[in-house]
Amino acid sequence: MSDVQRAARTEPHPPGVAPGLFVATIFSSSFLVFLVQPLLSKYILPWHGGTPAVWTTCLLFFQVALFAGYSYAHLIIRTLGGYRPFYLHGLLLIAALFLLPIVPADRWQPQGNENPVWLIVRMLAATVGPAYLLLAGTGPLLQAWYVRTNPGRSPFALFAMSNTGSLLALLSYPFVIERFWSGRQQAWGWSGGFVILVILVSIGCWLTWRAQLRPEPAVIADSAAAGSPAVAIRGLWILWSALGVVLFMAVTLQLTENIATLPFLWIVPLSLYLFSFVITFAGARWYPRGPMAAGILAALVVLYLVVPGFFAGFGKHVSFSPIWQIALFSGALLVLTVVCHGELYRSRPASSHLTEFYLAIAGGGMLGGVFVGIAAPAWLPPAGELYLGSMGTAALVVAVRWREAGAGQRRGRKLGWSLGAVILLVFFGVLFGKQARSLTAGSLWSERNFFGTVSVHLLDGESSTHRRLIMKHGSTKHGAQYLKPSYRALPATYFSPFTGVGLTITAYGETYGQQAPMKVGVIGLGIGTLAAYGRRGDQYRLYEINPAVVDLARRQFSPDEADLHFSYLADCEAETHVVLGDGRLQLARELAAEPAGESFDILVLDAFTSGSIPVHLLTSEAMELYEQHLKPHGLMAMHISNKYIDLAPVVQRLAARHGFDTVQLINKRRDFPEEPEVDSDISNRAVWMILYRDTICMERLALKCKALVGTGELTVVTGNRLHVPPGRVWTDNYSNLFDAIR
Repeated sequence: MSDVQRAARTEPHPPGVAPGLFVATIFSSSFLVFLVQPLLSKYILPWHGGTPAVWTTCLLFFQVALFAGYSYAHLIIRTLGGYRPFYLHGLLLIAALFLLPIVPADRWQPQGNENPVWLIVRMLAATVGPAYLLLAGTGPLLQAWYVRTNPGRSPFALFAMSNTGSLLALLSYPFVIERFWSGRQQAWGWSGGFVILVILVSIGCWLTWRAQLRPEPAVIADSAAAGSPAVAIRGLWILWSALGVVLFMAVTLQLTENIATLPFLWIVPLSLYLFSFVITFAGARWYPRGPMAAGILAALVVLYLVVPGFFAGFGKHVSFSPIWQIALFSGALLVLTVVCHGELYRSRPASSHLTEFYLAIAGGGMLGGVFVGIAAPAWLPPAGELYLGSMGTAALVVAVRWREAGAGQRRGRKLGWSLGAVILLVFFGVLFGKQARSLTAGSLWSERNFFGTVSVHLLDGESSTHRRLIMKHGSTKHGAQYLKPSYRALPATYFSPFTGVGLTITAYGETYGQQAPMKVGVIGLGIGTLAAYGRRGDQYRLYEINPAVVDLARRQFSPDEADLHFSYLADCEAETHVVLGDGRLQLARELAAEPAGESFDILVLDAFTSGSIPVHLLTSEAMELYEQHLKPHGLMAMHISNKYIDLAPVVQRLAARHGFDTVQLINKRRDFPEEPEVDSDISNRAVWMILYRDTICMERLALKCKALVGTGELTVVTGNRLHVPPGRVWTDNYSNLFDAIR
């Protein structure tokens, strides 16, 4: 032992900062780091149509900012001596106070023609970027600070405490914070929490300066003795971290695209991801490698079963309820992330390389975020990132275990289990590849972008009479057009003449359409089916947020068959105008430019059939906007057919708040009398809510409904503004989509 090391071990250590202050500060910083993610994501969600990609893009930004914060911590630790890094950090935190509060400015609202990913990234960078970078660097800096003031003690328990704070922040958001505070109040509250953190760090800096601490020789000597981690180990840190992020982001996309876009379903996967850090970094005993190997196999089976389109290769299809989907996805995610982070903990370095270790973790997270947020939508089929993440985890486990076995294991045994593992990997690779192809199999055209995957399919049916083109958004059908010339101009599926919207437009036209041309607004273009009701002189204004949908409504899908295109817009006799952008934002802009509004006879909202429910279109503030765009005797038609979400009580409460009566029209989804009946389950019913004040048109509608009700083709449920279902009316500051899940 050298003289320096002996002196370090015998010299009494001067008084340092109390461990409790480290715990409180790290806990607070982690709480703020993860609380701001759902807070700002929910704040801007209405600006981008409620699409799940808003959350994915925000996660991408925060992963990059986390890496920047860890890089900053590592840099100042390595370049500044003594306790100067901590003093500098305290001063920068104080300077960041002048950037508060973190309330996004209205100028960041999309106009309709921007790249939404870069718009969100720029908004977050301007709103919370510097404060978040400093917060992200606080955890590694404080752990390095702890190592210097408490030599010989492991700092990794503080890392577990850090993830506990993050986990509590996420869990508190949907159950407490979101329920009781508006978005603006949440932003101000977070800013107040940032002030408290600055005070805690400042106290630590003052106590350190007062104690006149100096770098501990023992730490320096141990650092030299520990050696630098191998390049391969550093690469594994990045890979394990990247795979964990890919998995939780991919599972989040699956849940939000197929069930609903609500913060609860954002937070469940991220909470499980953080929980896996908590349990694995609490000690090696929490990651039993043997049982977890079997867990990986079970997780792969579960993912194969639960992703939409499974068993496609065997001609079978089974659908899980929302609760089962959440449970199965969550179980598989927890197993796989525990494996990733358990292996990460096993390869942890000496405390002298602490900031480098955390920098690698953040770098891997950033790569995983970029992969899911930018690369996957451009290059991979739906769920492709989930397949690659799960298979990559399994393959990396096999590679690491094979490398560690080395020469210490008998060659025959090593080759035996290696061959078995490779066979299983190939087997699941083939299954996942087949499943990925099945998700877009048979499509004439498909495009995946920020708003999801849109595809077009040709269905021949039982005869040429029923040959049709179908548009899908993810796994949800959003419209179809028959190709038989005599049927081509007729509206189909949820919009046929026998559905609520078809009956309503016809009844309104017979009541008021003879006096003047009708003006109809439609939020949600689809394939433009509702334009089929347009007559010469009418005006149809259709709002659509997804440019891919606007493209497909006019695209030719086969050069060999001239009829393979959607022609509702082209064949419409009325004047049609397609507006690109979120419907609510565009209506607000039009009202600001023209205070009289568009004065619609009928305003149709067709944006609620998929899992990505745009909640901002169903709030009291949105209703006020719709009212200003309606004529005195105008009405609204809301399409609420949804497999998982029951929006009828939500719409009834909104209607009553704003003085509307309602009628709910439910019928089997059959386009023409000679067409065979489809199953009558919820996924094959057309459910429309009509909101009205003027009863003249509704009397004519009642006459049209009477004949269909008598044949059992239609169910009519009337609603009175004086008798509404119990519950709170949704506003921009309050919504609870979780309660609306069937």
